[in-house]
Amino acid sequence: MRSTARLAGELDGLDCTAWSGLDHPSVYSSHEWLLARSRFMLGTAGFVLIEREGTGLVAGVPCFRLDEDSHPGYEPLSLLASDFLASGGLEDAAEVALLKDAMGSSAAQCRPSMVATCPGRAGGISYSPALTPDERAEAAELAVMTVEAAARDESAPTVCWLYLAEGRDGALERTLRGRGYTEITIAAECYLPITWSGLDEYLSGFRSKHRNKIQREMAALVEAGVEVREAGCDALGPDLAQLEVQWRRKYGRSSSADEVMAEYELLRSCVGDRMRIFVAQQGERTLGFTTFLEDEGRWYAGAGGFDYTVTGLFLYYNLLFYHPIKAAIGSGIFCINYTYASYAAKRSRGCQLRGVMAYMKFPAHVVGRVNPCLRAVDALQRQRFDRISEYRVERK
Repeated sequence: MRSTARLAGELDGLDCTAWSGLDHPSVYSSHEWLLARSRFMLGTAGFVLIEREGTGLVAGVPCFRLDEDSHPGYEPLSLLASDFLASGGLEDAAEVALLKDAMGSSAAQCRPSMVATCPGRAGGISYSPALTPDERAEAAELAVMTVEAAARDESAPTVCWLYLAEGRDGALERTLRGRGYTEITIAAECYLPITWSGLDEYLSGFRSKHRNKIQREMAALVEAGVEVREAGCDALGPDLAQLEVQWRRKYGRSSSADEVMAEYELLRSCVGDRMRIFVAQQGERTLGFTTFLEDEGRWYAGAGGFDYTVTGLFLYYNLLFYHPIKAAIGSGIFCINYTYASYAAKRSRGCQLRGVMAYMKFPAHVVGRVNPCLRAVDALQRQRFDRISEYRVERK
């Protein structure tokens, strides 16, 4: 029996029980997360649903109609014209400059866009675990065709599948290539398999010079009288909101503490039971925090915040790596997934890297100008991440 596809608007057309029965590519495809975060895409949300008579929902993917006023981390023209690709190693690359120029000059002809992705910078199709490989391939092709049909219906000349972990869904990748999409490596997924019985075993895997460096960074907190506590979603209060505002401003995002607090309320109501928060406290003063979402034995690092007037305490490394790693080892967690950027720093703490892709189909009249730029930057990005992956601080 063949599958059929339809497009449901917003979350109202989504049966949360059926959706939860699918295998999701990440926690960011969960119904709870989508409910908490989809509105911050600043676009029109829809869901491609693949169904079978007598079986029900067998696959699905969120998609968003985005324009120049949407979140710049997801709107393709804004993303490719930003400094996101260049950060941490390609700032002076001529190929990146050419791509940014091509995006800027083509923006008016390429907007709006239909983008298949999830808030949280992680995309992909959710499938029923009962599907055979052939059935997954059929569902992937139906999903791609339905997103393209939605783009035509919404007069969106650009279609993009964004933030796909390379190699995770071969059926989807083959379908996109076969339908003429151009791929570009836009980031790298940094993930840390948790294979140690304790923090000492984690440290023992590093060469002595680097191990001593990590131990000094951990000792700096103790010497300053800073305590790190693990908390739940109740820790999300005004002091953490002020720190997150500082963090967002550092990376070019302007938000007020009230706006952040409103987001915290949504997180508490939708995914509060999944949240793990690490807070650094010096007496009554909160110095920094990081957040993680737990999903089936995996932690996903999320937002955080730091008091940037504080120096010499290595808050970033202590709150993102050392204390969460120690807690994860004792909690049965098998992997921690980290956010993009700071790739060398994450590799030097043991992370592995995997490419994160965008598959793009632009209007025919701009393809000749845009696609060569995409391919050139893709080659640079692959070389860059290969170099970082080869960097070794662990024992051979």
